[in-house]
Amino acid sequence: MADKDYSQLTSATTASDTDLLAIYPTGGPLKKMTWATFKAAVITALGSAYLTVSNNLSDLASASAARANLGLGTAAQLASSAFFQVANNLSEVANAATARMNLGAAASDAATITSGLTLSGSVKQNVQALGALDIDLTLGEYFTKTIAANSTFTFSNVVAGKAQTFHVALTIGSSAVPAWPGSVNWGATGMPAMGNGTHLLTFETNDGGTNWAASREGSLASLDTVATANIGSAVVTLAKMAAASVGTSQLVDANVTAAKLASGAAVTNIGYTPANKGGDTFTGNVQVVDGGGFIFSTRGFATGDGSTVTSVYMDVPNNSRFDYIWATGTLRWIVSGVRVLSMDSSGNIIAKGNITSNGTPI
Repeated sequence: MADKDYSQLTSATTASDTDLLAIYPTGGPLKKMTWATFKAAVITALGSAYLTVSNNLSDLASASAARANLGLGTAAQLASSAFFQVANNLSEVANAATARMNLGAAASDAATITSGLTLSGSVKQNVQALGALDIDLTLGEYFTKTIAANSTFTFSNVVAGKAQTFHVALTIGSSAVPAWPGSVNWGATGMPAMGNGTHLLTFETNDGGTNWAASREGSLASLDTVATANIGSAVVTLAKMAAASVGTSQLVDANVTAAKLASGAAVTNIGYTPANKGGDTFTGNVQVVDGGGFIFSTRGFATGDGSTVTSVYMDVPNNSRFDYIWATGTLRWIVSGVRVLSMDSSGNIIAKGNITSNGTPI
């Protein structure tokens, strides 16, 4: 191989440990050195001034100074088990309640929002069906419960010093009566009567549960019962009311007794027999009076001979009338108290004065 000038040599970008390097020591002569030997010589010469990759930073002069320079502090010395892992979703928390408190979250797992909240959609929540009679406010704020016997409810886990509202859809059967904590106030009229059916109740506090304002919002479904102060434990259904079959067993008013609702009792209690259809009969004087003083009436009156007869008459003002006497079959026309015309049962006419026909005396 012919000698070449240095400038004629091909440039190399990589080297293997067995490759040879030309070394010209001070004063000569030219020598050769493998790439591996060259690297070792460089490491030895520069070892105290640079870090070696394979040493994993163990060759730092001061590890604590290095951490401080990197801003790591003592946290850099903790084991990985001291840190939350993404895949664990914070399950490593030793005490969830304390963690919520440290984050400023409420005991019910709800975050405390201090700068307002704007929502562009609807707010939804779960409906909590109560198994017992305790209403645990950490579970939600809409509850359902069915009772078939008198039941006393309690409230738990109310947030101290905060305002809270919750609702109970209470279904009542067997005329059960619910009772509530002493801190519940239903207003001046007290707890409303709640019959069988489903009732929506709302409870509100602004002092952490020291006082609760309660109200009945209404019914969630059509109730077939009537709940008023005058209805006892027996059920009065719409069907019974429509069929006019409300009996005394459904009434607690002592003034409405079985005797007063018995057959014929109404006639006795009102003092006369109502007549509203053909065939009805009654006794006593009956009058029909118009606004101008006209009267149609039946009555008994004295005849003047010591006896009294019954007549049917039409009476007009100024003591004038037309009447019919049942006993004699006599028709009479009386003007200003004077009988001017009468006809007996045989058709005989008795007149006071002349009787004319078209101006001609008869």
